[in-house]
Amino acid sequence: MRTKIINLARRTDRWNIVVPEVRKFGIDDFERFDAIDGGSVAYLGFNQSMHFALENEGEVLLLEDDVVFLGTIERLLAAKAELPVDWDLLYFGATLKSPIQRYSDRLYRISDAWTSHAILYSDKGAKYCFENFDPAEGMIYDEWLRTHAQVHLQCFIIYPMLAVQAEGWSDIWGLNTYYGIEASGSNFV
Repeated sequence: MRTKIINLARRTDRWNIVVPEVRKFGIDDFERFDAIDGGSVAYLGFNQSMHFALENEGEVLLLEDDVVFLGTIERLLAAKAELPVDWDLLYFGATLKSPIQRYSDRLYRISDAWTSHAILYSDKGAKYCFENFDPAEGMIYDEWLRTHAQVHLQCFIIYPMLAVQAEGWSDIWGLNTYYGIEASGSNFV
């Protein structure tokens, strides 16, 4: 599985933490995608990074450099085996904004979830997101996924969640962040 980790060149601190995290999860073959620095409008750099990381990709796992895994690759493979043939995006974790319904033993469908720290894109899903997301539009990528991609694509999340975002400094928001992903787990019904 092709895996890209999005990382700003100046955030060597995050790179040094995420590499052992990804290896502990069970992935040894990955590449660093040089994130685009958005300067004073940091989320525009994030948008461009996510957009261009999907360019000319088939199935790809995109990870942000603050991902923390809550299991190993075996859980991913088991969940992936339950996906329908026409799946598009498989979230490892997310901030669930509303209750979601079970699809199978290890999967739920999502249509109102936020975050993009660990998403597996199918060939079709990667192409759709690359072609339809405009990184300069003004909407942060996570919100576009929630309001557009999750409406038009077959999007799923692994249950129980397989990854969260680490608490810490966000270059996008310019402050320490805690996403509270674990707390949204009560929306699995």
